[in-house]
Amino acid sequence: MRIVSLVPSITASVVALGRGADVVGVSSYCPTEGLPAGVSILGGPKDVTSEQVLALKPDLILAGEAENDPSLVRELSGRRGTLIARCRGIAEAKAFVLALGQRLNRLRLAERFMGEFDRVAGLATSFHRPPRRVFYPVWKNPWIAAGPDSFCGRMLQLAGAYVIAPGEGDYPRVDLQRVLKEDPEVVLLPDEPYHFTVFDAVHFSGTRAARLGAVRTVPGQWAAWYGTMMAEGLKGLYSSIHGVPLPG
Repeated sequence: MRIVSLVPSITASVVALGRGADVVGVSSYCPTEGLPAGVSILGGPKDVTSEQVLALKPDLILAGEAENDPSLVRELSGRRGTLIARCRGIAEAKAFVLALGQRLNRLRLAERFMGEFDRVAGLATSFHRPPRRVFYPVWKNPWIAAGPDSFCGRMLQLAGAYVIAPGEGDYPRVDLQRVLKEDPEVVLLPDEPYHFTVFDAVHFSGTRAARLGAVRTVPGQWAAWYGTMMAEGLKGLYSSIHGVPLPG
């Protein structure tokens, strides 16, 4: 099988499901660990063209509605041998992983990954502390935040967050002064898509989060990546939000 994968989390999931050796093309943001040395790097997720993809003669094309260019997604959607991820919520993400496992002839392994996610989600719910007010920016200048209805927001809520994002839409542009007035208890600064660092903590120095020592840098994969890594992401978010590891 020849696989082209255009979304980082999907590429990582293909590797985790034991089919990394079959990948012939990826986007420039995709991890390359576990892939063949000669894999083709096709460009940024929004820049890849259907001509580039089809030139590799793939048997399976993996793309994302949110991550890839809409025109590319439209072109590929009707093609046989294409699987498009449409993962706004947890249920859609789980269904996608199972569909991916089936396409790769790794359904049982995919089911085990999702079973582990369900186990971790159950623990997060069982050990639910009072929800903490969390601000999770994804971009700076302008400031853009993960809203409660986004995939990131749903992962954060599952981990015990009350998501602060004063604005409309999945990823609203926010007024930082309004965010500061809402006085978040936790600020999580991811390293993608914008690469926040510890130096960005200065923007939140007057908040309760700063007083509690809860302005933290985190891997962006924890909240944003859907796929086989969701259980580990949820554990990381729980620990970062509550300041303690998830029991069990």
